[in-house]
This record gives sequence, structure tokens and C-alpha cells, in this order.
Amino acid sequence: MDPSIWGAKTDASTVAEYYHNQIAGKTILITGVSPGSLAAEYVKALAPHGPKLLVLASRNISNFQAVIAPLKEKNPTVSFRPLVVDLASQKSIRKAADEVHSYEESIDVLVNNASLNGMKKYSVTEDEFETAFAVGHLGHFLFTGLIADKLSPKARIVVVSSMMHWMADVNMEDPNFDNGKTYDKDVAYARTKSANIHMIKALARRGFNAVVLHPGVAKTGMMREFTDAEAEKLVEEFNLEFQTNQQASATYVYGSFAPELSDTALNGAFLKDCKVDEAAPFCEVEGVGERLWKASERWVGLEWGSR
Repeated sequence: MDPSIWGAKTDASTVAEYYHNQIAGKTILITGVSPGSLAAEYVKALAPHGPKLLVLASRNISNFQAVIAPLKEKNPTVSFRPLVVDLASQKSIRKAADEVHSYEESIDVLVNNASLNGMKKYSVTEDEFETAFAVGHLGHFLFTGLIADKLSPKARIVVVSSMMHWMADVNMEDPNFDNGKTYDKDVAYARTKSANIHMIKALARRGFNAVVLHPGVAKTGMMREFTDAEAEKLVEEFNLEFQTNQQASATYVYGSFAPELSDTALNGAFLKDCKVDEAAPFCEVEGVGERLWKASERWVGLEWGSR
């Protein structure tokens, strides 16, 4: 299939078949893997194409086992490895990063996928950050920084954002919504997704090959915090359409393996429906991205960033 005609109805298996040679022999790590998730669909699409190792990061081992159970017999040459990590806990992230450092393999593709839709009730993590922001941005910022030296020379970093980022930019002065007094679940999610874009563009400026994407819209567990009416409204507002899990995960595969995304001109690109798209203009402001980088370093207690 000609990639120029790929779009919202293209499925992940089609894209993976096209990039068979790029997938074969690679070590891929993806966070936020659970049964029925887009991450699980991504793993399912890659497995037939001979990756060397698929590292599935999740909060518990049972998620890993449920996802790989139907894949192991069909893909006997592929190695699957669990990585238990709770991205709401900086302590857990540091422990998981230590485990990654024990691997013989380098990571060729890192997909920072785990996220939480804005939670209906305000909450903070054990590190005292608003939960959606802690998991969706700070957790991945810290994890990526801690394992940056385990990335192979031509590794690609992928972060899963959302078109909902258009609703709000990051707020570094008040990441905790005045201790919950001004909390809004949609704004919380949007701020996190904008932070994802700022992070990827900052990584590109620092010499990493990095892209950020809007996944498709599918009725996975991620949608549990939205009523049907709210989901329909969001789809209409951002000119989207509901997709199957296979269709919604196709851009994960494109973002991970399309060779052209290594070009300098496309490094740091925002992707949607297996194509380069536009992020909100406020996510293109370099000064904001650099301020967020420095603030994130303070919040997680890790200075990093040179390739």
C-alpha cells in the first residue's frame, strides 16, 4: 500500500507490514500496556515482523501476561519481557530504569504511551503532583532521562499526546490547580498532552530523534472517564472519528518506524493519521518548552538532555 494514501482508516497491521524491514531485529520498549489498550494493539501488530525484543511496561505483571498470551505461540522467535513500573511514582520509575540498565540490549524505539484521561476527582501522587500530569508528563520525562544512555545511537523516542492539547497549554506556575480548587479534568489532560509536545520538541533540539503523535480515537479503557456524550462532543470538536483499536494504533507504528521521520526537517514532528500534522501554535514556542524542561528537571530531581 502507498503510504501517501494512509489515513484514519488505515490499520496498524498494514503499516507494520510496510515497515517490516525497519521492525525486524529491533528492541522496542512501550509503556502503558494493558489488555485492550492501543499499546497492546501496537505490540500485536509488530510481533509478526521479527522484532528482537518487545519490552512491555505496565503497573503489574498480570497485564503483561494477558497481552502476550495470545502472541507467544504465533511468534515463537520474538522475545517478550515485562517491566513493572508505576509512572505515578518517581521511586518506581527509578527502580524500573535500574532494571533497564541491567539489559544487555540497547533500546531502539521507546514509546512513552502511558497516560490518564483527566480524572473526575482531583488527586495528587505520592510525589505531590496532580495525577494526570505526573503520569503523562513527569513520569515519562524522568523515565526517558534515566534510560537515555541505554538508547541505541539511532534510537527513536515516541510520545503519545492528543488533539485535546489544543484546549490548554502547560501551566508551570500552578501545575496543581491551586491545590485542586480550580481543577478541571479536561484542562488537566490538555495541559499534560501539551507538555508531551513541548518535551518532544525539546528532545529534538537536543539531538534526539523524537516524534509525538495523536493516537486515533477508540473506545478503550482510556475513555472510561468520559461519558458517551462527552466523547461524542470531543470527536466533533476536533474533527475526529471513532476508530477500531487497529486503526487507532496505526500512527504508533508509523511514528516508530517511518525512516523519513529521522530527517532533520521532520524531527520533533507532530503526527496524526500516519501523517505529519500541526500542533497548536503555543506548542511551537521554544521558550515555553525550555522553561518546562528546566521546571521538569527540578520536579523530578534529574538534569539531563544532551545526546
